[in-house]
Amino acid sequence: MATYIFQDWIWGKSDICSKHEGQALSFFCVTCHQAICRDCTISAHSQMKGHTIQEGPDAKRDLKKKIAADISDTRKLIEAKRNHIETLKKEKQKMDQHKNLVLETANATFEKCLKLIEDRKEAITMEITNDYDKQQKKLLVKIEETEQQCTTLEKSVQFLATGQKGKDTSRSNESCRRRRTSQYYSSYQENRQRHDIRWVLWSRSWTR
Repeated sequence: MATYIFQDWIWGKSDICSKHEGQALSFFCVTCHQAICRDCTISAHSQMKGHTIQEGPDAKRDLKKKIAADISDTRKLIEAKRNHIETLKKEKQKMDQHKNLVLETANATFEKCLKLIEDRKEAITMEITNDYDKQQKKLLVKIEETEQQCTTLEKSVQFLATGQKGKDTSRSNESCRRRRTSQYYSSYQENRQRHDIRWVLWSRSWTR
């Protein structure tokens, strides 16, 4: 919208020339966009200097039409801007809804992955536990068999060395006990290391 320094003159708020005292602003200089008096038309705003002069009432009528057109265009622009604002608000609302949907989907996917990992963890834990339990059962069987063998050997020793029965039996029992403990511990450590290696290899393959 154009800004006019002569708006007061257009709406009748100022009709006296500021340069020529007492002279009414009866004309309008189209070239300078300024309301002027009769004396101005023959001095600063003379047609001889290339200025276009228009009668005051005609100029006011044309300028009011132009101002009215500018006001109408501005109001239409404001309305278009407000409509655009509403459109942007709707787009923002849709974007918020889409964001919430994406977040829900992502959370559901993560929960599913965590559930799969937890299930896999339980399965691997159970597999390792069962494997160790089987190995330990085998070791217990071996311990029992060895104890039976020791008992048989002790009886043989008692039979062969009747004179040293009490002393030799005590030493034999201690020797068998130490031997059984050493065999059990060595077997357990060996199985433990083997399963630890299996667990590390499986973990690396899973992370890949």
